[in-house]
Amino acid sequence: MSPQIKTTAVVIPVLLMFVITSAISVLVFHNHHNWKEFVGSVGLVACVAMYGSPLVVVVSTQLYILNRQTIRSIIYDLYVVCNYI
Repeated sequence: MSPQIKTTAVVIPVLLMFVITSAISVLVFHNHHNWKEFVGSVGLVACVAMYGSPLVVVVSTQLYILNRQTIRSIIYDLYVVCNYI
C-alpha cells in the first residue's frame, strides 16, 4: 500500500469527524453554553482515545509475555531484581 493511500486513510476520518462536529454544533446548538459542552465532550473523547491507544499495545505485550513465562520464572525474576535494589 502506498504512503499516499495510508495518509488518506488516516486523514479522511479525522476530517469527517471535524465536519460532523462542526455541523452539529452549528445546526443544533444555538446556546453558547450547550455548544461549549458539546465541543468539549468531543475533545475529551478524542484526548482519551489518543492517550489510551498506546496503552493497548503495552497491555497486549505484557499479556503476551505473561503467557509465555511461568509463574516460577516471574517470581525468580522478581527475587533477582529485589536483591539488586
